[in-house]
Amino acid sequence: MEIDEQKLKEILKGEREEYQRATQVYIEHSDSNVKAVAEQYLGLSKKVDGLAHDMRAGFEKINQELDDVKRTGEATFEQVGTLVMKDTEEQEVLKNHEQRITKLEQKN
Repeated sequence: MEIDEQKLKEILKGEREEYQRATQVYIEHSDSNVKAVAEQYLGLSKKVDGLAHDMRAGFEKINQELDDVKRTGEATFEQVGTLVMKDTEEQEVLKNHEQRITKLEQKN
């Protein structure tokens, strides 16, 4: 079977059109995949930013607590004793229901 030039042009034209359709489908599919990856990246980026913010806040809190510990470590024996006595007195007041209510009313 011989193929003349006209028949060959028709075959090649059909193949080219099919190739163009397949390429267009591939491009559309790739575009949707790129968009999906971009959306996921943005979501992950927001999560990472949120985690970084939370971590900074946590580190600030830890630093504040370490400063408190340092100040407590530098407190004199008398200062610590006063704080312990004050805390003990407040706990005793809170154990008694009526004294606790009176204390709360005084605050308001």
